Amino acid sequence: MVALIYRCLPPEKAAIALDRIEMDDMTTEWGMRTFSSKDPSYHPEIYHNGVVWPPVTGWTACAEYANNRPVQGYRYHESMVKRVLSEGGMYAEAYRGDRPEPHIACILQGWSLSMLIWVVVECLFDVKPNAIRHKVECNPSFPKEWDKAKIKNIQSWRRNPRLRFQFARKAIGSRE
Repeated sequence: MVALIYRCLPPEKAAIALDRIEMDDMTTEWGMRTFSSKDPSYHPEIYHNGVVWPPVTGWTACAEYANNRPVQGYRYHESMVKRVLSEGGMYAEAYRGDRPEPHIACILQGWSLSMLIWVVVECLFDVKPNAIRHKVECNPSFPKEWDKAKIKNIQSWRRNPRLRFQFARKAIGSRE
């Protein structure tokens, strides 16, 4: 995933890899499995053999966004949000590979929730601070259905100001 996030593969090879990852044996409604469910070593309850890990799901979302596939990236992002909302703001370390219930592991992991934040800030909103040039770029990849979005309290480097970004899609024309 990291190679896909940082575009280390030619676009055509990245597309092949991402198309494969999106198949049902790898991707579930609650995230990305660590093993294909078709692999003989797959077991939905074994920690390293097929459970769904939030960091892997987040890396997959970022890989999709980085390779100009925002619809697919948002699909993984949305699966992360649904888990957090369904669990009252918590995000488990891992989930079973065959159903969306927490794996027998730590129920709340900082890296799981931080991955969701990373996907929102660096992938969906594409916030890129540049301390050397004293600027922040933002090139969001929002779903077409969204007509507005907001992100605030982004830390900056000068005298601790907090930045805010708002987006509103404007109608091009109107019918009467």
